[in-house]
Amino acid sequence: MARRPEGWKLSFDERRGVYYVRWTHRGVRRNESTGTGDPDEAAAEAARRYAEAVSGRRSTATRERTDVAAARWIGSLDGSLDEETIAKYEQYARAWATTWSTLEHVTGQAIEDWWRARLREVTRKTVIKQLYALNGFLRWCRTQGMLVEVPTWEAPPRSATGTRPETRAVVEVVPLSPAEAERILAALPVRTGRARTGEEGEAGRSWVRDRFRVAWETALRPATIGAIRVPDDYRPGAAALRIEDEDDKSRFGREVPLTPAACKALDRCAPELGLVFGPLDSHTAARYLRDAAKRAGIPAERAERIKAYDLRHARLTQLAEAGNLVGLAYLAGHKAITTTNRYVHAHREAALEVLGFRPHSGRGRKGGGAGGR
Repeated sequence: MARRPEGWKLSFDERRGVYYVRWTHRGVRRNESTGTGDPDEAAAEAARRYAEAVSGRRSTATRERTDVAAARWIGSLDGSLDEETIAKYEQYARAWATTWSTLEHVTGQAIEDWWRARLREVTRKTVIKQLYALNGFLRWCRTQGMLVEVPTWEAPPRSATGTRPETRAVVEVVPLSPAEAERILAALPVRTGRARTGEEGEAGRSWVRDRFRVAWETALRPATIGAIRVPDDYRPGAAALRIEDEDDKSRFGREVPLTPAACKALDRCAPELGLVFGPLDSHTAARYLRDAAKRAGIPAERAERIKAYDLRHARLTQLAEAGNLVGLAYLAGHKAITTTNRYVHAHREAALEVLGFRPHSGRGRKGGGAGGR
């Protein structure tokens, strides 16, 4: 069907039995159902929608459900942000969907009303972070044709301090001992079951066990592991890994020393050129770890909740027992030691060690006898 002089075009969807109207206005392409299979009714509806859009009377947003749009946006972030940030954005998205059922409700005035209400619950700093994420979400919606333009709003003034909450929400961490982590690593498959898109054979299957071995040995963020490249960041046989600012959440470029186990894992997987492991979305990573945890005999109530970041927490807790928090912060990519403290968790084996007991046996003191020191 030819394009009408008005600027819109109808197309018939045989599967749904309805006409769709397509047009482009101000650089944004729209494709919407007219809700009817009658060509005359579809043409009238198409002309009405197009006229409203061109005149400015039509809403700048579709009636796309906010929760559906936000879920698609979160999915597009996998591999580009670390798991902790994505988890935080998921939390924000659930709040947005509760506040605005569809995107047409997300107006500049509505956003200002929202942040004013939020200031009664959280600090201005937290609100600014959430507004930054919201702006990223709305800009993504704009590129997907869900918004004609991103709403504009006034940010909270600097004089608005907000409210400091009594308790701070933290990301749930599943505690793992070093022995449990080693059992999980051993139970992981060597490679993925399927080849990457566009690749065939063994070379197209991504490394799994060595990926998580490097993650455990280095305690690096999952997104940083996925960004390691040859020869930019690692050369086979090298004893250190170069982290670029742009590959680190904190923009903390540094040279990370490698254990022999990490070197062996990297050497096995390193290509002649390019990504060693590549991105791995958080859901797939968690599935591999949870399946391995069950095979490794981890209790079900913990195995079903394990995620990639738990390896990082467990490794940093283990390394913290050496007492060098400055070195630990460097490895972790933390510019402030206070951040590193949040990754270190108390556990029974460390208490036994402090008291002079052998942590693995739970009986007897170092030195052999009851009076040993």
